[in-house]
Order: sequence, then C-alpha cells, then structure tokens
Amino acid sequence: MKYAWIASECAQVPVTRMCALLEVSRSGFYAWQHRHISARARSDARLVVAQHASDAHHRGKYGRLRLPRDLREAGYGVNHERVRRLMLREELAARRRRFVHTTDSRHALPVAPNQKWMADIIYVDTAEGWLYMALVMDLFSRRLVG
Repeated sequence: MKYAWIASECAQVPVTRMCALLEVSRSGFYAWQHRHISARARSDARLVVAQHASDAHHRGKYGRLRLPRDLREAGYGVNHERVRRLMLREELAARRRRFVHTTDSRHALPVAPNQKWMADIIYVDTAEGWLYMALVMDLFSRRLVG
C-alpha cells in the first residue's frame, strides 16, 4: 500500500524523501516496481471476472453461499470464504428479498364475531390407545366454542 502511494506521488516528491518519511527502503520500492504479479493475485483477478459475470447472470441474487457452487460448476476451485473475501473487496452483495405482507389487518371493514370458525383435530397417544380431540375456535374472539 505504501509502495503504491509512492509510485503515484513520485512525479511531485522525490522517491528518496517519501521512502524516508514512510520508513521503507528505497531498494524495496524499486524491487516492488519490477516484481511480477503472484499466481494467487492472477487467480483472484480471473475469479473476480467470473464472479461479476455470475452476479450479472443471476441478477445479483446469489450470495456467498450459492455463488461458490455456481463458480465450481464453471470449473473454478473455490470455497465460500474465498468468494466472501473477494465479494467484500469488490463490494458485491446479494440483493435481499423483500418481505411481502399478505395480510391487511389495518382495514376499515366491519369485523363480525361468530362468523368465521376454525377447526383442528389433535391425536394424542395414550397407554389405552389413540385419543382424538377436536377444537373449534371463533376467529374474532379467539375463544374455543366447541
């Protein structure tokens, strides 16, 4: 990180002075400039391109649990932690599903008691055999009526 900053500012300030201020060696900076990109960094770069393509294909719905499965099917050897690290670095995130409200309990319609009932049957296993119990509930008052 320091070396990258030195490289970006070397046109305005001498390299020797910036290396002294940042407490890094000048020879280390020049070695960094001529160093090749590591195999892991090249692999990460290819994987990031595949992540962006998969993210676009699935319209941003795949997260760090489904995306590795998709990438493995495409031939990449990855696990969910590596995918998570690269997703954080690239600021990729799965779109969350919106919660859909299916009940409108804030309506102005009149609610009449004793109009709708709900029933259920319960089976209880006892030493003497199965016992059956039926319940009927009034949905307005939430009371058992039978």
